[in-house]
This record gives sequence, structure tokens and C-alpha cells, in this order.
Amino acid sequence: MVLQANKERVKATERVLKENLTVPETRKLIKQIKAKYFKQEKTESNKVKTVIQKVRELSTESLADVSEEQLQELRSLLVEKLAEIDKLS
Repeated sequence: MVLQANKERVKATERVLKENLTVPETRKLIKQIKAKYFKQEKTESNKVKTVIQKVRELSTESLADVSEEQLQELRSLLVEKLAEIDKLS
């Protein structure tokens, strides 16, 4: 594994120098090389964290003051998103 890593480093360095890659291009190349060897781990999304926090903040009292149409819209949206989540699991 160490020998293979050294080969990859040398090969990448030669390519960077030969093609005169920019820093962003070099980072992209390194990311591609790593992707070949490491299982892609899923990261936490700040958007999802925010939504989770907002849903937790919805208390029974706050929902009691909402119109029936808005409650139905919220329910439909949540059911739809749950179905999407189930497809991913």
C-alpha cells in the first residue's frame, strides 16, 4: 500500500508539473486519486441540520395557531420528504 501511494504521488506530481496545473486543478486531481482508494463517506449537511432544528422547534402550541391549509401543506411536504429518505435508505 505504501509503495502504491508513493507511485501515485510521483505520478500526480509529474502530471501537475507537466500540465502546469493550478492549485484548484491540483486539489481536484488529488480528490480524484483519493476517491479511487477510499470509500466515499457521506458528510453532514448544514441544510439538513438547520431543517432538523427548525422541525424540533415546532411545538404543539405553535402548530395550534396555524391554518388548516398550512398544516396540510406541512404534512404533505413531510410525507413526501420521508418517502424520498426511505428511497435512499
